[in-house]
Amino acid sequence: QNTYAAKPFELAIPLAKEDVIFEHGGIWPFGVKGGEHPLGHPGIDFEAREGTPILAAADGIVGFTGESGHHKYKTISIFHENNFDTYYTGPMKGIKVGKGGRVKQGDVIAYYALPEAGWPSIHLGLQRKVPDEAVCPVDYFSEQAKKEIEELFAKAFYNEQKEFPLLCNPCPEGGCR
Repeated sequence: QNTYAAKPFELAIPLAKEDVIFEHGGIWPFGVKGGEHPLGHPGIDFEAREGTPILAAADGIVGFTGESGHHKYKTISIFHENNFDTYYTGPMKGIKVGKGGRVKQGDVIAYYALPEAGWPSIHLGLQRKVPDEAVCPVDYFSEQAKKEIEELFAKAFYNEQKEFPLLCNPCPEGGCR
């Protein structure tokens, strides 16, 4: 028996489907080894337009908002009642939430801001707290969100596509980081 089994919950994509753009690739999937992720990318990146609303993927309590240390991007983390937290990292402005605040799925938590440098995207990560590990968010998307992201991913292009063709590529032993 898995003592860490999560209560069922369904994530939504953290931006409207029509707000994902494909100027620099569109989507960078989970588990890709490349760039600054030699052990695998621990989330999914969505390329977006300036001012795109970033949405809470699930109900929860805001655990952190601030600098991530990754290209001086901002991070928002949201804790869920099921041993998981989602986190959103990227160039953001107009952050609408603060530590301890409650959010509902689909609430606007911030707006996307074009970066001065780096890949123009919002990162959605899903972290299991016990044991501490990154997991592919797609495994927890609602059926509608899975359908939408599969349609979007069919248009994606990225340098590592031949080696890592899946939306959820496996992480090495020890996990993606």
